[in-house]
Amino acid sequence: MSAEDSEARALRESEERFRALSNAAREAVLIHENGIVRDVNHAFTSLLGYERDEVIGQYGSLFIAPESLPEVESSMRASGSGGTSEISLIAKSGARLVVESRSEPIRYQGQPMRVVTMQDLTARRAAEAALRQSDERLRDAMNAARMGCWEFNVEHGSLTWSPQIYEIFGLGAAEFGETLDAFLALVHPDDREYVASTIAERIAGASNDFATEHRIICPDGTTRWIENRGRAFRSPSGRALRVTGTTMDTTRRRELEEQLLHSQRMEATGRLAGGIAHDFNNLLTVIMSYSELGRIALAETHPSREALEQINVAAQRAAALTRQLLIFARKELVDPKVIDLNLLVENLAKLLRRVVGEDIIVSLEIGAEPAPVTIDPVQCEQLLMNLAVNARDAMPGGGSLSISTSQTSERVQVRVQDSGIGMPESVQARAFEPFFTTKDAGKGTGLGLSTCLAIVRRAGGTIQIESAPGRGTTFQIELPRARVNAEVAAPEQSSIMPRGDETVLLIEDDAFVRQLTARILRQQGYHVLVATQAEEALQLAADQTTRIDLFLSDVVMPGASGPSVIEQLSAERPRAKVLFVSGYPGEDVTSRGVNATSFPFLAKPYSSEQLAQRVRQVLDG
Repeated sequence: MSAEDSEARALRESEERFRALSNAAREAVLIHENGIVRDVNHAFTSLLGYERDEVIGQYGSLFIAPESLPEVESSMRASGSGGTSEISLIAKSGARLVVESRSEPIRYQGQPMRVVTMQDLTARRAAEAALRQSDERLRDAMNAARMGCWEFNVEHGSLTWSPQIYEIFGLGAAEFGETLDAFLALVHPDDREYVASTIAERIAGASNDFATEHRIICPDGTTRWIENRGRAFRSPSGRALRVTGTTMDTTRRRELEEQLLHSQRMEATGRLAGGIAHDFNNLLTVIMSYSELGRIALAETHPSREALEQINVAAQRAAALTRQLLIFARKELVDPKVIDLNLLVENLAKLLRRVVGEDIIVSLEIGAEPAPVTIDPVQCEQLLMNLAVNARDAMPGGGSLSISTSQTSERVQVRVQDSGIGMPESVQARAFEPFFTTKDAGKGTGLGLSTCLAIVRRAGGTIQIESAPGRGTTFQIELPRARVNAEVAAPEQSSIMPRGDETVLLIEDDAFVRQLTARILRQQGYHVLVATQAEEALQLAADQTTRIDLFLSDVVMPGASGPSVIEQLSAERPRAKVLFVSGYPGEDVTSRGVNATSFPFLAKPYSSEQLAQRVRQVLDG
């Protein structure tokens, strides 16, 4: 055999060994000469779906994606190793593949060529994309939940946070020391010992699970609530290596819990107020009226007259306290009307000046046009009176109190501004909370502003505080502007006890109130028939020889209710007028069909003057 034949045989055997090795390889292999495919292995044809004969002799653009072709052609021109690169291929089916390719020079079939090995990265890239998408979704979920994750390396004392926790704390990454002490410095001072001891216990081995809920102080001074949950991971010997967990912002949940607790306290207070209102108001009616009758009967120079006046004032304060309890508990009988708020403020100004005292200058800035709002006028006066009293107490050394009104097409605004000591933010946050007060014991009930809030909300409005220590306080009230004209008149200031000679049938189960009411009416000239219950009233009304001009009835009585009794009495005496009285909360009265539009009503406690005036109004109406 000649040397030439030997060389050809060796070359052929070499190529056969190369083809055998490449076919056995898992990676796709092709050999090309200046881009023309000269050979491929089984892995290549399996990867792209071509038959071997379909690619032999073809240029690489048959299966190389257009965006990867320039890079491949540049590699072809390289004399040495082409290095490793990622390129896109297009299979016979049209599917796109991502491969990692490496090109090396080789001598094949007696010619210089290049061998390219390709590893399929498609599945890996799809998994990486799915992982990125999962990470993004997890990050979005944690952002939405205001939650982040952390890890504390016990051995090194380092604490690392995810970006969400920096946002919760209001810190930048460069502002946090990444130590346990740096974290504890951000915990509210009142909660710091609890948090530190809980962490120390878990590290020491009391338990692997970790859970705390506490307050933190943000750089802007605000307080937030966070909940931490985690687990300690230990070495085989039980030594804590790291503690990993999550932190969630629970501020909003805490706020909702506080609102629910506040609502429950209000409901409980309302039940308490409603339970005592009837008996308490009956007692106050007797105290107020008898003290008033006694005062009227005495000469102005009598030494006991002042004592009776003080008894009456104390009874009125007790009545106001009961009324405020019922107002914010939403149990007060409400009689909303369309009133001119400007006129009401003007009419009330004289009384407000007496309440705040001579050392406080009261000024009004009232709009010229009527300001119609729909509100109970008595409660509106109570609202302004409470704010004036609050302002007076904030100016123990005197000052100024201004009340101004303004309006738009939709809203009516009232500003009550004082020059007093002002409120810090911590007090403003709790100002409308029932029973919260900063006054000394015995000088405040904590019901004034909570009553204001209840009145304003019931009228569909809002009330806000603008204040700062040493800069006074302004209460901004906004009420919906009524769409109809106001029909408000100046409140009656007369102290005259009107008289009459009509016959009144009084139906009252409480002996003290019954005796007192009958005495007041008889003293004013009325003829009074007295009944303690429904049956007595019906018997008296059945006597047609007796004239009856007015039924004066309690709403709630043993046995039949006042409205049901009046219904029967009115059938006997259709021309007789009706006036209901009650010491029960408003909801107990309205549930029995008594309201401002159905029947005239007088709430207990009432004074002798109020009774005489209301009876006269009903009879003359």
